[in-house]
Amino acid sequence: MKPVAANPRLTSIRGLALSDDGKQLYFADYDLGIYGIDLATGKGFDIGYNPLMLVLGGIDGLYFYDGNLVAIQGGMAPKRVVRLKLSSDGRSILKMVPLDVANPLFVLPTYGTVAGSELYFITNSQKGAYGKYGTPDEAKLQPVRIFKSDLRFAWNENGVNTAPKAAGAENAPPEAAKTPSAPAKKDAAPKKTGDKS
Repeated sequence: MKPVAANPRLTSIRGLALSDDGKQLYFADYDLGIYGIDLATGKGFDIGYNPLMLVLGGIDGLYFYDGNLVAIQGGMAPKRVVRLKLSSDGRSILKMVPLDVANPLFVLPTYGTVAGSELYFITNSQKGAYGKYGTPDEAKLQPVRIFKSDLRFAWNENGVNTAPKAAGAENAPPEAAKTPSAPAKKDAAPKKTGDKS
């Protein structure tokens, strides 16, 4: 076993997700968001996205699925599971699609596993039911609830555009230009000569 990367800024690493090609490792810091490591060079990298359109804190589970990251955000209000479309180089998030949001059964959603095109995850972590030394508080323990999310839900929808906004458009990932935008509003019809309205 050997260290892959270290960073003193990180506070609480949670989910780990390996890209399908095995070249990039993504991880979630509960307070700071998602980061990546290029496994060939051992160098870490920031994930580009527009922070005005996307909040990446509060992530426990993180999974890679068909060019996307899937995040379980139990530390968000409302608690949610989201799919994050990555750029072709895997270093930017282009769009976000909510898969499951504000379900009343999401007491404290946490980790799970991907099976085919579905994510199975625990919706009621029991971490608050244990004392300082790992002793369970029987009065707080509940049956574990497992929930299933369809990872291909709204697959062809645009989602929320989260592509990074750089100083110049030339710095945005090439895929960002492919995201359709809302049609421009047409100006009101010009007034005719002599029209008093």
